[in-house]
Amino acid sequence: MGALQHQVRPDRPVTPVRRKASVNMKQAKWSACVLVSLVTAVMGGCLATPPEEEDAADAETLGESRDELLYCDRWAWCPPGYAADVHCSIICGSCPYGRYGSTPNATECIDTTPRGTLTAQPAQVPIATGSLGTTRICASSNIINSQVWVSMDGAPETLFASHYTNGCSNATWIQIGHSYQFTLYAGSGHTNQLATVTVTGVDAGPPVDPCDSCPGNTSCRCGDGVCRSPDQYCP
Repeated sequence: MGALQHQVRPDRPVTPVRRKASVNMKQAKWSACVLVSLVTAVMGGCLATPPEEEDAADAETLGESRDELLYCDRWAWCPPGYAADVHCSIICGSCPYGRYGSTPNATECIDTTPRGTLTAQPAQVPIATGSLGTTRICASSNIINSQVWVSMDGAPETLFASHYTNGCSNATWIQIGHSYQFTLYAGSGHTNQLATVTVTGVDAGPPVDPCDSCPGNTSCRCGDGVCRSPDQYCP
């Protein structure tokens, strides 16, 4: 079923499903095994590894994330800042199958805190003397219609690009000796910053003329900057 921002049963408090045993319980079991190792070895109750190592293994195996909470109750309320996704989860048991599909038995609360990343390729742009450079700005966020703004040398920002959730755009006007700060904002309010990246233009010296190093008996006789042999036709 689709995501629901609010549920309708505030009178049914529930507790998130524990996807791994608590550290305290593991520590107690480990300590008991150390004190009475002979007896517990016979009973088969000792942990094979210390609790902190088992915690790490559990987290890796279960793929736990602090961004999600799972409640085995289809009417559970999610904490503020979380969106509810009601569905069938095998963690919470079986789901009866009815006329319209399986019956939901769980509520998964997904953190909706705005997050985003912003990259520039390259961030240091080599530019030939007298030319302009290009960098590719890529933005990604969990917010619909995020915006990227840019400021040159600390000047007021101007809108550079808008994206649905992610996308890339080329900045083809990078100049030597100037600094450009790109900032990703959540939504179109131009207030909630998610990420920034700085781009600078670096002098790469005079442009290289390929006609200065034509191999063998080739030359740029066609005037288009391409080295050709005498038996090749000009376009």
